[in-house]
Amino acid sequence: MVPFVDLDLPSGRVIEWVLRPSSKADSATVAIEATKRPSFSQELYYHFIEWHSRRHEGRQAIWLATTVEIAGNINLDALRTTFRHLVIRHETLRSEFRMNPDPDGTQGLFGLLQCDVLHPDAVVFEETELGVFDRVEPLREALLDRIDKTIDTNKGPVMLMGVVIGEEKSVAYIICDHLVTDGFSCAIKANELGTIYDATVADEPVELPEVGSYLDYTTQEYVDEEKVEPEDPRIELWRGFVRRNGHVFTEFPVELNTKKGEWHPALLDVIQVLDSYEADAFERMCRARSASVVSGLLAVDGIALHEIGGADVLRVVMPIAQRRSSEWQNAVGWFVNIVPLEVPLAGVDKFTEVLAGAHKAFRTALTAADLPVASLFMHLGTQYLPLNSFFNLKPQTHFSYIDYRKLPGAAHVERWNQTMVMGVANTSDARTWYFRTHEGIFMFNDFIDTPRAREVLAAYEAGVRRVLTEVIDLTPVAYSKPEAELAQVPRAAHAESPRKQPAATTAPAGATAARRHIAGRSRVMTTRPGVFTPIFMIKDLGGVGRVKDTPEL
Repeated sequence: MVPFVDLDLPSGRVIEWVLRPSSKADSATVAIEATKRPSFSQELYYHFIEWHSRRHEGRQAIWLATTVEIAGNINLDALRTTFRHLVIRHETLRSEFRMNPDPDGTQGLFGLLQCDVLHPDAVVFEETELGVFDRVEPLREALLDRIDKTIDTNKGPVMLMGVVIGEEKSVAYIICDHLVTDGFSCAIKANELGTIYDATVADEPVELPEVGSYLDYTTQEYVDEEKVEPEDPRIELWRGFVRRNGHVFTEFPVELNTKKGEWHPALLDVIQVLDSYEADAFERMCRARSASVVSGLLAVDGIALHEIGGADVLRVVMPIAQRRSSEWQNAVGWFVNIVPLEVPLAGVDKFTEVLAGAHKAFRTALTAADLPVASLFMHLGTQYLPLNSFFNLKPQTHFSYIDYRKLPGAAHVERWNQTMVMGVANTSDARTWYFRTHEGIFMFNDFIDTPRAREVLAAYEAGVRRVLTEVIDLTPVAYSKPEAELAQVPRAAHAESPRKQPAATTAPAGATAARRHIAGRSRVMTTRPGVFTPIFMIKDLGGVGRVKDTPEL
């Protein structure tokens, strides 16, 4: 895991492609194959970005990029064929969004947006030579500038494809607005990009599993929403959460000294919290107590925040992937719902007790994983919609976890060196994602960039690492860490000993200078005006497995 500025790009020639309907050049071509309804999440995001773009300067939208390395000389014709194959295979990648001209039959906000799917025969790729770059840094600047000027949530296009052609290797990339992709989908695109390209170059059939369309998933989502009754247990779970929390969404539990609804430049930071041996030991410890890694990290997260801010309960929303059906396992889209989590912390002085509460909270939350997002606002009140009171919250937070070792393409990372990049320029959030690769477990934070937020973030990250160290260091579950590395492991209090009392809300002195260790290298937490792009390398992930109701970006 490295920041965007450390992405291993070669210097060289850059070529890009933007998807366009060919009817703009040939009126005889019927461009639209079908008009469908986008998902509830897509509608919320689309209107949210439009709303805030009118009220705040700078970029509010989020983009997600996938890159794949191609060794040796690039075959541009094969790459063009690969991009076309991907676009035809996944409807959502050849979709355009527009407002519904006839609002009759809509449900408030939902139903106002329509999705036009371009016919495969009506798709053309507009090719642009971005230039030849002798140095990597100007190349990066040109790429980032191109992304900001091209990707547009509300006007389109929502996808940009390209390749950096170097002497010894090339890097192909697909950049999508969050509107049409999630983190799981980035791994799918990387895997299929490599698979299709290799088969095309070898003049062999492309072997990929059958796949469904995300837009068919969204159709079913509307059917499911109509079946939800006010007394549905999933609604009751959310109703209780909102009553205790005051909102569907959750604020970061430590004061960041910012006003409600304020947007700031984004501060993105990644640290490694456990190496691979420690991650294995942590997992065994959690499972020995009938819990999971997700529950364990939730417990650790709660303890760290409790010690900084003193909150008695960790209340947080968690994104959950919805890919239970086999037809969605390899589909590209935004297959994510949200669930409410409440972890008790007051009066609990042992990690195992917090772990038990976290696991119970997680299992309870999963019972609402398949509740359509729209149902929350239909039954709990439209005052909680992102277009209403959302901007009256202080920095919003969430907790997320994804295991990259289980995603498609994990077996090919040595050859393709796939990466995932997330771009955020401005934010009103303080969000946390945990990721696991074969190298260990990492913590990624997307925070507002203010002096106070930097102090709190440094204390937060240090707290998570310290709690994990205490839990791993003296846990009775043994793990086979190499002897050469054992001497480097710091010793701490026993995992079963009483936890320390909550610290003052001010971060420890010098916290802002804390070093970040990313993939074996030490870095200082930094930001860059205008563009903030951490990268998650889907690298050396081990075996491939199926993921069903799993947390996801």
